[in-house]
Amino acid sequence: MNLANSLGLLGGAILEAQVAKDARREKLGNAEADRIFALTSEEDKQKLSTLDILARSEKFDLADNPYAAARIDELRGQHLNTLYKNEYDQSVAPNQPLAKDSQENAKTFEDYMNSRLKEDGITFTNSTAFNKGFFSSRPIDLLEQDAKYRKRRQNDLEEKRNAALSSKADDIITNSYGRADADVARDLQKLQEDEMLTGVSLNVRLKLSEGILKSLALNGSPSQITAYGETVLYFDDTTGQKVRVKDLNPMYKLIY
Repeated sequence: MNLANSLGLLGGAILEAQVAKDARREKLGNAEADRIFALTSEEDKQKLSTLDILARSEKFDLADNPYAAARIDELRGQHLNTLYKNEYDQSVAPNQPLAKDSQENAKTFEDYMNSRLKEDGITFTNSTAFNKGFFSSRPIDLLEQDAKYRKRRQNDLEEKRNAALSSKADDIITNSYGRADADVARDLQKLQEDEMLTGVSLNVRLKLSEGILKSLALNGSPSQITAYGETVLYFDDTTGQKVRVKDLNPMYKLIY
């Protein structure tokens, strides 16, 4: 074996040993960083520098371990992302006007997340690792925010629709004085048909019907209540038969 071959083999062995050593360093650094971060208080996770957190290891000197530092910064990014999201969901979103569309809702969420990060002034040593922790779940976060927004918007539309139906029923009953029972019942029947056509749930229809009966008991007449009891609340999905107010509404049975 000539000198060149010998040196080549020696170089390869040295490189292989260095790679193995570096792999051990990475494994140790990541594991110890996970352990330390889990034991760090909420306040210290935000205010302490990466090196200050690493210095809390009683087992190893991690000050010059780039893998440990990067892992701390990534974990801090993940932690702050979760913290800010929870703040937004619990305190911000419920107390602000509903966005006009999904795009505006996404922008409002991202603006809050970025402003909170700037406001806290977090210090880190590895921006790539921190950004990975803070931003890696952003696509999923935005999808979740959009689902919450759509649900909130649907609830808002349903509340406005139900309020409009209730107001219309009140108008019918308020103006029922001197009108024929059949005419009042016809108008209330038309209202209940609108409820069926717009997909109002049966539970909500029952509540609206109870409100109508209470109003009739206060401002209408017994004969109007009787006429209203004959109106159709819905059609049975199985049999297709009419289900009338008098057959289903507990309030009607209390009055009669």
